[in-house]
Amino acid sequence: MDDEIIRLAVFGMTGAGKTSFVTLATGSDFKIGHDGSSCTKNVQIAVKPLGDGRTVALYDTPGFDDSEHEDEQIFEDLAKWLATSEKVGKRLNGVIFMQPITNARIADSERQKLQLFKQIVGRQYYHQVVIVTTMWDTFNHTKGKMNEKNRTDSVWNDMIACGAEVLQFKNTEESAASIVKHFTSNPGSFPPESLLLQQELRMHKGRLRETRAAKQLEGDIGKKVEDLRLQIRNLGGSEKLENMVQKMQGWLQRLRSAVVSRQIKA
Repeated sequence: MDDEIIRLAVFGMTGAGKTSFVTLATGSDFKIGHDGSSCTKNVQIAVKPLGDGRTVALYDTPGFDDSEHEDEQIFEDLAKWLATSEKVGKRLNGVIFMQPITNARIADSERQKLQLFKQIVGRQYYHQVVIVTTMWDTFNHTKGKMNEKNRTDSVWNDMIACGAEVLQFKNTEESAASIVKHFTSNPGSFPPESLLLQQELRMHKGRLRETRAAKQLEGDIGKKVEDLRLQIRNLGGSEKLENMVQKMQGWLQRLRSAVVSRQIKA
């Protein structure tokens, strides 16, 4: 029954360790497959029974900054999946945001994707978010702790102040299980709720451009376009950069005209 399923979405940039976490968290009995609707083709689900009549469903979402997929397309696919889940009553009990701790510097791309994530879930949902730091098994622990603290103090502090937790994934079954247990150990502590993006899509009848997340992504792409134009002026012209500008302008046009509700099928 639906009320016995604990649904957790796993977000993060490409290479953050999402799939490894989902695989280890679900164990040998996991089932990988596509979630029903055609608009969820890029979201995989892994299911694990807890043995007490409840089941955990982990949704492995596509990562941003994927070299084979554009952020605008990934965002649109994610919005379609969230809208479909909302329509059929499959709301999330929690969200896991995965972040490697291998970089000391917080790059602009990391800040942008984190801000996009915040606009997708919404401040009112932060208490149901767990920030999971990764790559502890491949990186110096002392440096990793410093990098984690840097982010805790500077870019995660608003989420933590609203109830988000920071946990570590050591690439082991034990650490994966402990992260899932955070959501399952106290029944009722993480009720199914709508993310901000889901609420806004419902409010604006599927017009993606009207959502705060879409406006955030639109601004990020617009900044990239301006940066490329500046490079073109400084270099005296570049066909490759001109093509990139035209491509990004196409993304912006598509983002501005996307209406998610037309693609939803129960």
